[in-house]
Amino acid sequence: PPPAPPPEAMPARLLGQPGQDRALLLAYPAGTGAALLHRGGAWLAAFDNPVPLNLAALRNDPIFAAVAAEPVPGGMLLRLPLPAGTPPRARRTPQGWVLEAVRSAEPRDAAAASAGRAMGLALEGNPPGRLAILAEQPTRVLAIADPESGLPLLIGLVAVAGQAMPVARRLPELDLAPTRLGIAVLARADRVTLRAGADRFLLAAAGARLTLDDSAARPAAAPAMTRSFDFPAMSPAQLLERVRSLQTGLAAVPPLSRAPQRRAAAEALLALGLPQEAQSMIGLGMAESPVAAADPVMRALGGIAALLAGRLAEAAPLREAGLPDSDELSLWRALLVVAQGEPAAAAPALAATLPLLLDYPLPLRARLLPPVALALAEGGAATALQSLLAAAPPELDLGLARGILAEVQGRPEEALAAYDRVAQGRDRLARVRALRRAIELRLATGRMDTAAAARAMEATLFAWRGDASEVAARLRVAELRRSAGDARGAMALLKESEPLFPEQAAQIRAGIAEAFAAALESEAPLSAIALFDAYPELLPQGERGEQAVLLLAERLAALELVDRAATLLRQAAERATGPQRASLGLRLGALRLAEGDAAGALEALATTELPGLPPALAEGRMMLAARAEARRGRLAEARQMLEPLGPAGQETLADLL
Repeated sequence: PPPAPPPEAMPARLLGQPGQDRALLLAYPAGTGAALLHRGGAWLAAFDNPVPLNLAALRNDPIFAAVAAEPVPGGMLLRLPLPAGTPPRARRTPQGWVLEAVRSAEPRDAAAASAGRAMGLALEGNPPGRLAILAEQPTRVLAIADPESGLPLLIGLVAVAGQAMPVARRLPELDLAPTRLGIAVLARADRVTLRAGADRFLLAAAGARLTLDDSAARPAAAPAMTRSFDFPAMSPAQLLERVRSLQTGLAAVPPLSRAPQRRAAAEALLALGLPQEAQSMIGLGMAESPVAAADPVMRALGGIAALLAGRLAEAAPLREAGLPDSDELSLWRALLVVAQGEPAAAAPALAATLPLLLDYPLPLRARLLPPVALALAEGGAATALQSLLAAAPPELDLGLARGILAEVQGRPEEALAAYDRVAQGRDRLARVRALRRAIELRLATGRMDTAAAARAMEATLFAWRGDASEVAARLRVAELRRSAGDARGAMALLKESEPLFPEQAAQIRAGIAEAFAAALESEAPLSAIALFDAYPELLPQGERGEQAVLLLAERLAALELVDRAATLLRQAAERATGPQRASLGLRLGALRLAEGDAAGALEALATTELPGLPPALAEGRMMLAARAEARRGRLAEARQMLEPLGPAGQETLADLL
């Protein structure tokens, strides 16, 4: 049980009936300052009266049962982990401060925006060195540790309700957090100060110049999306100033306590698009503090930095289960999938989290938009891609994505023009992608035949080397060569590719086998049999290989090269397994019987006999065996074989008689 409150503790009272909006009355005297804000997954209510509170009356209440009171220097802090959909509202009555839990369908940010009037802001000094936050009856400032980041959180209290900071503001040295009452300043540098005056709070950062540009106060573009990280939406100059301020403050903090500042600096560096520097900052933080090393958010930031730096093997922390799922984490995991070469698979997640990406700071956003645009294009997410292209900065080169969108929407001329422009650019990877897409589009629209497409595609192999895209391009060239009638050339290209890409050997071998089978079918019979003799191990297993061998055997037999056809069938049957072996044996036996060699036919059937064959294949083999026995003059044995086969057997028996 919780410890008994001291005798002088002030009791908290519940207002309202069960099933209705509930309220909590704290009988603080007139003039007591208060503040109300949401941080770290709970609502915080601060008061500048240090009198202990007796919360016994709340313990069985469905709304306020989990409320906890914590004394802080100069006041009292209440943590209110209220149920979802019950944002609190603070009002002043003659009896004291009342905290109402209002059931509302509004999103939390919208509810906060309507909680009261926004306090005015003004710069003081020349050059501006202080920020005045105009307030009615400000009382004092309480300092606590921020539940989200661990950084100092300065809370300015007011004695009159209805004064709020509904929109967050970011400055290099500090953040002004959104509140429903009073103000809250997240200090990212030790030189930040906040003090209460007669009709205002005065906010300053020693040696820094404060600004009030509009971008610092814009609302989030994706308020409904859940986040895991804090990439400050500032201009590059402000981000650099924030990094300098945090680095300066690190020297005054003991190493074991630097994790919050290290994390904030890493987030600012990532927002600047500087992943190598961010990874170094995270590494230093983890080396200094075991708490930082075990922090899943810090580890995930390290994975993000590694991903942006191209060190995919070090991006594994993004997949760890220790970090709670969020829309932002889904975004970065999808970006990792893109970097691993599967853009189409990542497209749905990228489309769903696009508003979050578009809300990122410009340097980070500019770095991410090109690969995201290509992933959306290759994944067929045309609607999301159109939104991205409309919101992208005009100076960002997204010509390849625009070309893909034009192609998807049935505008081939526009798409080809876009591809040709990209192919003239200096981005090597974009150039080769544009060249290959242009070749495929010209082939699909009849502007290029298959042989020309194969030659053009082969010319792009040397434009970008050494990754999965080169393997895919080589396989595509081989496919085009096969379609153009050059199966032997396709096989030669893939045999050359196999030792170059051992990790994709299975995929390349499948292409070699297909090209080999196509060559057996398309080459002249004598050339085809010479090819088979040279590479019998390349014959694909299953029906595809069987068809190629049977076709070649038929062509050889038509040239009266029966013995050579029989040898081909026997060699193929020896290498085959399962029904394919039995089928080749049936064809070999039929060929032998057609030449009058009944014993050879029976031998071919006997050496390829297998249990559990498909009924049709087993029936065909039995009929051939009966015909061979009849040819040898053993009609009784033939009759015995055919009678169990029913009408089909009777028909064959009639032919034999």
